[in-house]
Amino acid sequence: MKKANLKEYPKPNVRVLAIIVALAVIGGIFMLYNNHRNSDNTEVKKPANIASCSTENPIPAPEFVGLSSDKAKARAKYNKMLYKVVSIDGKSQPVTLEGATCGHRVNFTFVDGKVTKAEYY
Repeated sequence: MKKANLKEYPKPNVRVLAIIVALAVIGGIFMLYNNHRNSDNTEVKKPANIASCSTENPIPAPEFVGLSSDKAKARAKYNKMLYKVVSIDGKSQPVTLEGATCGHRVNFTFVDGKVTKAEYY
């Protein structure tokens, strides 16, 4: 009887598998740490009349007022919104019109590192 011509596949390298598992575990821990660290991020509910906004009449975004600059930016990113800092301690900042399509952007005014005014633009 003839032997079947079977190909032998190389045995998996245990070190490579151990490294892959270790990286996956470290990545998972990193993700959990970041989610916990940014746990103050909450979903922002845009006002119902957002469709009526215009560049001349932006809608207030009170859920950002009082937050630190880092937390306000993190909350906007978490909600997949663009943001622009339009003023810092009374000094106007250069602003472009990108993302200025009725509620897709939040304009922030910061005083002493806190949001004093926020508007959907």
